Amino acid sequence: MLNYNISELLKNDERFKGIDFRWGPIFLYFFFAFIIIYTILLPFYVFTNKLNHKRDNEMFIYPTAHFCQMVKVSYLVFVSACFNFILAVSVNSLQTNRVLIALLFFALFNVLYIITQAFHVLIFVLAVERFFIYFFPSSEKIFKSLSIKIKHLYFVIIAKDFSCFVFTVWKRNAAFQTVFQNLTWVDFFFLMTWCINDIIVFISALLYIPIFISVRKLVNLQSVQRSKPHNYIFLQTMVVFTLKSIHILIYIMTSHGGNFSPILFTNWIIVTDFITTPLIVQMSYLSCNKRNMSVLFSSHSIRYFFNVLFHLKTGAVVFPRQTSQNNYSTL
Repeated sequence: MLNYNISELLKNDERFKGIDFRWGPIFLYFFFAFIIIYTILLPFYVFTNKLNHKRDNEMFIYPTAHFCQMVKVSYLVFVSACFNFILAVSVNSLQTNRVLIALLFFALFNVLYIITQAFHVLIFVLAVERFFIYFFPSSEKIFKSLSIKIKHLYFVIIAKDFSCFVFTVWKRNAAFQTVFQNLTWVDFFFLMTWCINDIIVFISALLYIPIFISVRKLVNLQSVQRSKPHNYIFLQTMVVFTLKSIHILIYIMTSHGGNFSPILFTNWIIVTDFITTPLIVQMSYLSCNKRNMSVLFSSHSIRYFFNVLFHLKTGAVVFPRQTSQNNYSTL
């Protein structure tokens, strides 16, 4: 019933005429699969992050604790937005209630949109930082001096989005000439933001390839043979490429029969990024080195797991000391 309501809403929109909505269920299957993976990984990611809290604070990287908070907030906001959307399309209520539901959904959507952009920028900054520190160790002093507060990043993103909104309102009656028909200024800004986000994340993945090649050349060293850091770097890179490759599938679905809709494509990309971007953060962190994988797959009692997860009890787990090679992680 819900799927039918959503399809009818889109079919009645002039901008989506000519689109074959038979591909919709395929997208929904992938989307729900990502949500399930996100839900399963989240407690293990938080658990591992808390066990590594002291070590992570000693490393010169952007604070992983902030990533953990972002992932948790993103999940809560996303779940709230999903319930809000389901309520909006499946419940017949008074016009006033529908307006309130729509306003709440708009607010939740924008929070997710801002967090997702921050994720992309921080992933890129981390990759650049790791690349230069690995190949040019003396650059660490430069990065320390250029370190910025994350709240400034949010301020810039909010200011950018607000400026785009004001410009869109100003140009609401102006024709926007483009190769795509019915593309509004709002859709154009969404499309450009998606392009920039994907470009910087793919660049981030590419920056780890030279590190992977360099570390692999050291495979004869005993420490490298024991910890195999090149395998973890390769795994992180594949995580980024695999999750971002879903955009190719979305392009195929939205251009079925030669009727490509940039609006539908961009909207699906944005919503998918709400899930896949936090997944990149979680999977990259969990697979970044042997220590994290050991924490993840070690035998822990359920009681201890929940004690750490919910701060019911502090504890420490002793693992073999890792070499510095293990610190070249995406997150």
